[in-house]
Order: sequence, then C-alpha cells, then structure tokens
Amino acid sequence: MANKKVFTFKIGENWKVVVLAVLAATTFWFFNSLNKNYEARLSYPIAFDFPRDSVVIVKPLPDEVRIDVASGGWNLLRKTFWFNVDPLVIQLDNPTEIKFLTRNSLYDIIKDQLTDIDLNRVVTDTLFISVEPKIQKMVMAVVDSLTIPLATNYRLTSPITYEPDSVRIEGPSSLMNRFPSTWLLEFDRSDIAGDFERSLAVPLTDNRLMSSTPKSVTVKFRAEEFIRDSLLVEIQPVNFPNRYRGKVPYLADTVTYVFYTIKGDLASQVSDSAFSIAADFKMYNSEDSTITPVVLFRPTEVLELQLLPEKLKVGHANQ
Repeated sequence: MANKKVFTFKIGENWKVVVLAVLAATTFWFFNSLNKNYEARLSYPIAFDFPRDSVVIVKPLPDEVRIDVASGGWNLLRKTFWFNVDPLVIQLDNPTEIKFLTRNSLYDIIKDQLTDIDLNRVVTDTLFISVEPKIQKMVMAVVDSLTIPLATNYRLTSPITYEPDSVRIEGPSSLMNRFPSTWLLEFDRSDIAGDFERSLAVPLTDNRLMSSTPKSVTVKFRAEEFIRDSLLVEIQPVNFPNRYRGKVPYLADTVTYVFYTIKGDLASQVSDSAFSIAADFKMYNSEDSTITPVVLFRPTEVLELQLLPEKLKVGHANQ
C-alpha cells in the first residue's frame, strides 16, 4: 500500500502574507472602481447670499439639497464626504418676497455651479424660505400700578418714574406690526415695601427674533404701610326744632364709630377732635325716623372713611 503524502499549511506562520494579499487585492479593486463612472444621490451643502442687515431670518434656512448626479468615482467620493466642497450659492435679490424655491428653479442654479459632475435631477421638491423685513419701533415701557406686588398693607405713595421712559424694539414685521405702543414690565420680586429702585428687563415676545435697546428700564417709586383704624366721635345735632308733629325730636344715637385708613406713621397723630360729624334734621327720614350723618371735617391724611351706624336714630319725646 502506497504511503499518502499529506501537505499542511500553517496559517499561523503565514498570516501576514495572507493579510497583505487580501489588502492588496482590495486596494487594487477599490482604486480601479473609482476610475469608473457612477450615478449617485448626494446631500449637497447650500448657502444663501443676500444682505442681512435689514432683514430677520424667521426660520433657519435650508443648508442642503438632495440631487442625483453622475461622475467618476473619485469625484463622487469627494462630494459624498464633503472633502473641500464649496456650498452651492443661491442668490436672493429680494429675500423678503421669496417664500420658496421649487425643483425647477433650483435646477439651473445648481447646474451652473457643478463643474466636475453632471446633474441628472434635483430630488428636493421645495426649499422653504422665511425671511421678513426688520422693523424698529419705539414703545413706552411701563408697569401696571394695580399689579405691583406690594407687601401686605402697603400702597404707592409717589409717582412711578422710568429711566428711560421708552425703548427701541427691533424684530420681524410679522411680530412688530402687532406689537403695542405700550409694553408692560414684569417684576422679579414680591412683597415690595419702602423705596423701590430696580432695573426691570424688557420682556419680548420672542427673544431669538427680537431685541430691545436698552434691554432694561430703571423703575422708581415709594410704597408705605397703611393701617385701618377707628375712633368713637360725638355727633353734633343741627337744625333740630323744638317741636315736630307735636313732639320734641332728639338724637337717640349721639356717637358714631369712624373707621378710616391712614399711613402707619401718622396714626398716632389723629384723635376724635380732628373729626366733625353732624346730624342735620333737614335730612330727617320720617319713614324710618333716621338721619344720615354728614362729615363736616376730617384730617386730609384720612382715607376710605366709613361711619357706623350709617343712619342715626331720632327719638320723639312728649313735652
């Protein structure tokens, strides 16, 4: 029986040779393929050219367009990975009037700028453009005195001043055309008491599209504490006759409570003698035998005066 010869190949000893052979074959195939012509679909960078000082870009502009092209492999490889690829420039003479660019209008623009590849078709259907005129408007920046977050029992006791009293707002026409001539400032704190002087930011509808000059307004005013107080005051009868319908009228309620609001630091300076309250019989109501009291005098510092009872009883005595 003949002896069989067994040939063995030790990969462990020749793996470098195998790898180099495969790499060489792959490289040859790759470079050989790049010399052929191909068709491909590319996402090509674009840039818009127009004066930007007088306009506002409302929505981000498109930055690429999809196209079908034909060219050699080397060119397509470079274009695919954007190696030193200059973007296609789209000139906009009237950017605020152009709302979109269609596939047909893009074709000639792109074809004229592709010098080393052939344009077969523009795949992107439409490029939408949102550019508006930039408008400036002077507005008064104010605060609503009724919504100032004052501390409990505090009230404004001085005019509100502003520095400056107006600001320049700049933004796209769609926003500026409906921007009011007076703009309310917002407070960034509450429980305001005493002297207030603070810069308040000018709030904008859209901080990305709009700007203000200056960005804040200094607001000044004074707030003081007011308290609710009361005193018991004697009533002065006036024009009471000696007799009325055969009887002698007299004031049954001789005192009244006077409730009022006053600055806290002035409260101790007010006494019952500072008030003069009268019950004039000429205002007598025979239906309920009452008279509505009248305040003849009160301190100028007193606010929101209220008398209780609101009507004074009149009695009638037999002579």
